[in-house]
Amino acid sequence: MKVDPKNLDDFLVANDFASWVKNPTPERNAFWQNWLAENPEHQQRVEQVRLMILMMKIEITDFDATSEEALWQKIQQNTNKLQVSHRKTAKKETKVFNIFSKRHLQIAAAITALLLVSILGLLYLQNPQLKHITAFGETKTITLPDGSKVILNSNSQIEYAQVWEEGTDREVFLKGEAFFQVNKRGTVRKDKFIVHTEGLDVEVLGTEFNVNSYRKKTKVVLQSGKIKLIQTASSQPKEVIMAPGEIAQYDIVTKTLKVREVKTELHTSWKDRKLIFDGTSLRDIAQILEDTYGIKVVLVNKELAERQVTGEIPIKDKELLFKALAAMYNLQIEVKKDSLIISNK
Repeated sequence: MKVDPKNLDDFLVANDFASWVKNPTPERNAFWQNWLAENPEHQQRVEQVRLMILMMKIEITDFDATSEEALWQKIQQNTNKLQVSHRKTAKKETKVFNIFSKRHLQIAAAITALLLVSILGLLYLQNPQLKHITAFGETKTITLPDGSKVILNSNSQIEYAQVWEEGTDREVFLKGEAFFQVNKRGTVRKDKFIVHTEGLDVEVLGTEFNVNSYRKKTKVVLQSGKIKLIQTASSQPKEVIMAPGEIAQYDIVTKTLKVREVKTELHTSWKDRKLIFDGTSLRDIAQILEDTYGIKVVLVNKELAERQVTGEIPIKDKELLFKALAAMYNLQIEVKKDSLIISNK
């Protein structure tokens, strides 16, 4: 279904776009995903409206046919009461017109929604959110508004405001994994640099660090500088200060945070398009391959999963990576559609 750009906002309102954003269901997901696939030219505007709805501090509830009919029954009842009262008191019979109609209600609701979207749109366009997304096997280098650098790993995304105003915190929202090189502010500007992940915030002064938020866990590796971790999921947020050479592992399910020393290059080498292993189990390597390339890795037996690997392998080409792993560690690696089968030779 193609839609004229001039009628796009009307289309979004008429098809209950806000309810899909706030309360997605399989049916709504299917409708809007199919529609976006057919109308890629509207992707940017739809994303803007989606973000504006998410920023609204209200709950969107469904207004189904049953609710609508009940509302009209109440309106009609009130109208009938007015008619009876009028007949009793008026000397002359006059006609009472119902000035409301379902169409009028729909138009009023649409106008209200469009006005709200327009107001939010003006606010949003003054400082829009920028989003970067990487596919499986892709990395991307991004320069943030303050000049800080981010290397975004595969199957990840970050989001932040286009402009960071003086005196406001520099906030980045991360899903997946990224390496940050944060610029230090001078004495005039000491705005916080905060990376938000699910359940854990990373507050930075000026440093280099890696954040991995795959698999319902957040891992933070500090390469240099100083950062503060804040457990936001707790009713009483806890804070932990990290030192260079440490890794903090936060479990989103159990809400536990553990810190220990680590060789940072084992966790940051991906940004240089290589993987470094130091007694790393094939089970852990399998998870890295799944997160990086979006494939299912099958280890044929338990003993193989516990086998440890040490070495350095480039990851610019996944086919070469698989061959290198097989040759270096005497493995049989077979690719079947979206699966990788690893066994002993």
